Amino acid sequence: MEVSQGGTGASNAASSCGNIGAVKKSGDIITGNLYIQNSLHPSLYLQPTYNGTTNRTVFEGSYAGAPSFSSWDDGSGSNRRMLEVQNASYESSRDNAVLLRDVVNGTYYAFRIFHSEVCADCMGGAKGCAWTNSGTGVLEAIGNDKTFEKKSGSNGCPDKSSNSMFSWAKSQGMDWGTIDALPDIVGLAVRFDGHVGYTVGGGYAVAWRGFAYGCGKTKIKGRGWTHWYKLPFIDYNDAASSVPEKEIALGSRLLKKGAEGSDVKALQEALAAAS
Repeated sequence: MEVSQGGTGASNAASSCGNIGAVKKSGDIITGNLYIQNSLHPSLYLQPTYNGTTNRTVFEGSYAGAPSFSSWDDGSGSNRRMLEVQNASYESSRDNAVLLRDVVNGTYYAFRIFHSEVCADCMGGAKGCAWTNSGTGVLEAIGNDKTFEKKSGSNGCPDKSSNSMFSWAKSQGMDWGTIDALPDIVGLAVRFDGHVGYTVGGGYAVAWRGFAYGCGKTKIKGRGWTHWYKLPFIDYNDAASSVPEKEIALGSRLLKKGAEGSDVKALQEALAAAS
């Protein structure tokens, strides 16, 4: 039957495919454009089968102008990462035109991929400074095509997380303490479990929080910091003498021989005044 009548116009499979523009399941090459139409999100779904893998790759169009390429952990789509490119009608700013969307158990998180901007996580702020000679190479590369060299572990700074850096600093004999006895020294690390910032003086600290929030300067008080410590790869010029003495109210504890503190001093002054 002829193609115009709904047939293939051929008597064998090869001629039939050629006449109607069809392809075999495998082995054929498409030489023209592949058009996939759908009302909202036309998609191309690639499903590997090797060794029982559950990985999927999906190219998804968008009626709104925000198509994406995504890598799925399984067939549900509840855990996947998507690189989304938004056209000018959808997003006028080039800085916000590309997003990394991370889907974790069905919850969506968005991370902007900035145009020629620099980003770090909390411990990366200190490591990046040490590994790039105080960031000079990074600054020179902003806004152009220059590259900069990062030497992991250089300048005495190991590659450690925020928690393990605190443990390592203590093992190196560095000064540390609770946040209520924070010295007035610029460049100290302030921390709570899983996060770290750096003092800049005047009761403020800076902390890096990735692309989502960038680097922020906030008051130290009220931010939940629990401890401070000196970083072993920073020269503080023997500033330990400025560590304030923790105030201990007289009568708040039982004083024994060899005790030290502000309450011992207060008792000595009271005894001296009474004599």
